[in-house]
Amino acid sequence: MRALQGDGPALERLGFPWVALELLAREAPDEPLLFGRFDFVLDRGGDWQLLEYNADTPSGGRETVAVERVVAGHLGRGAAPSPPLRRTGPHLASALRRTFRRALAGLPAGGRLGIMTDAGYAEDLSQAVFLARLLAPALAREGIEVLYGDVDNLTTGRGRLCLMGRPLDALYRYYPFETLLGRQAFVDLFAAAGSGRVRLLNGLRGLLAQNKGVLAWLWAHRADRALFTPRERRAIARHLPPTWWIGDLPPDADRAGLVLKQAFGREGEEVYFGDRLADADWERCRRWGSYVCQRRVDVPPLEAVVRTAAGPRTQTLWPAVGSFTAGGAWAGYYTRLGGPITTASARFVPTFFADA
Repeated sequence: MRALQGDGPALERLGFPWVALELLAREAPDEPLLFGRFDFVLDRGGDWQLLEYNADTPSGGRETVAVERVVAGHLGRGAAPSPPLRRTGPHLASALRRTFRRALAGLPAGGRLGIMTDAGYAEDLSQAVFLARLLAPALAREGIEVLYGDVDNLTTGRGRLCLMGRPLDALYRYYPFETLLGRQAFVDLFAAAGSGRVRLLNGLRGLLAQNKGVLAWLWAHRADRALFTPRERRAIARHLPPTWWIGDLPPDADRAGLVLKQAFGREGEEVYFGDRLADADWERCRRWGSYVCQRRVDVPPLEAVVRTAAGPRTQTLWPAVGSFTAGGAWAGYYTRLGGPITTASARFVPTFFADA
């Protein structure tokens, strides 16, 4: 992020509009709150491969902290599992509290943190409610109040940014930047953040970090000794599948082993297997230039019993393990089972690991 944030041409190639470039340039490079989730799959050789990084509005916190506790309690009834299983949720809960407290350091007593989301989506609303309830007791001891609301509840009044009609001192945006762009809430939010009237905890660095073009940038610079230590270079070579901008592929490249991803895509949207795209569609994506090609990872599927409208059914599904980081430290896991391409319809499964 430090290398890319000041590289205007690279950011333009990543697809950032000029207004986003202006806002990104104003953000401090050491922004304290960068909360994200690395999504990994395990290949047939036993190596973890990084598919993407979600750091703008990462989901899964509610499931990891709250739902896994319920499942762990259910497993603990009766005969104890052997070997003993440990859950990862407490790591994420404490990491989120610690990270938000650090990001809000210096806020005066009586300050107010708002969590803004799209209440029209039950999943997003539930994540916002969970986060507010998780943070409220810890921040109350610092004299900071926490509230949440819909994007349409974000207004300005007497020079202050308000949520639910109440003035804010800080805001966490659980709402995609590209969806916010062009709305009145975007103008109000970034005018207040740019003038210092409100502290925006998650600006645009998270959106930059999760851009799929960054994966192509990392792969292109994987041997750059000025950017990466020997250990980092080894990690990129071993755990990042080769990734290129579609325009950098030769015209005769074999599409059968590639996955096409739109740079700003979310939740599996605009992700395609190369051998399932018609020639005309592939050429159209090449002309647009906003896609990267990642070498497809051969992931062994699992058989799982899934609850459906017709009752429990056994299905063949593919696991993706999300590894959370908060404040620069590991914070827990979030696992989903879904189709060969993980989408919003993938199902959460709790993550436990056995004590040796």
